Amino acid sequence: MAGRPRMKDVAAAAGVSVMTVSRVVNGEAGVAPRTAARVEAAVRKLGYQRDDVARQLRRTD
Repeated sequence: MAGRPRMKDVAAAAGVSVMTVSRVVNGEAGVAPRTAARVEAAVRKLGYQRDDVARQLRRTD
């Protein structure tokens, strides 16, 4: 992996879907605690940081 890690990189490392990573990163319900822990460990290991600028561009009001 070159450059900044993306959600799909975290998903692959944790063995989950990108949607599951999104739910964990955004603090949404519906993710089992053990799964969330795997995602959080992958986030720390890879140094993933949410891109709030990109998030604002995708957001619709």
